[in-house]
Amino acid sequence: MTKVVQNARRRQIAAPFVIVVVLAMAGGCRQRRTREVKVVPAVASGDVSDGILEGLQQELEAARKQDPATAERVKPVKPVLKCVEALSPTEWRAHFGYANASKDEIPISVSVFNRIWPPPVSRSQPAVFASGSSEDVVQVAFNPRSSTAWVLGSAFAMANGGSTQCGARVLTIK
Repeated sequence: MTKVVQNARRRQIAAPFVIVVVLAMAGGCRQRRTREVKVVPAVASGDVSDGILEGLQQELEAARKQDPATAERVKPVKPVLKCVEALSPTEWRAHFGYANASKDEIPISVSVFNRIWPPPVSRSQPAVFASGSSEDVVQVAFNPRSSTAWVLGSAFAMANGGSTQCGARVLTIK
């Protein structure tokens, strides 16, 4: 039976990368492996996003009361956060898609029911939503220490530094 013991040393280099040196012992042989891993800054969770969520929920509720016919028409369409990708330590990109539960195509112009938060509210998001779902229809740049959201129909999807990463394995260093 082979016993593997690993010790890792980290040496920080130009952000957003770090060198991880792994020393492994396997069957009495000492091996040294070096790999470069993308670093994601640790993000405090809770306070900021909670306030944003509450504010967006209140805005949607007010819009539903002000225009109940439109609110009901756009209700089947919901935004979906696919993932976020780190472009730099201070700029990330959120990838949003949508799901339309109706059998019909639903138009929703840029408005209180189709907007990006924080402003500018128009970021080339679609204004017509086919039945079914579509992935990655709008990308929004944001700071990972903050949040961004797509308000669509009667719901919203929020992205922040703690959201699911696109593709690559990411190492967080606090």
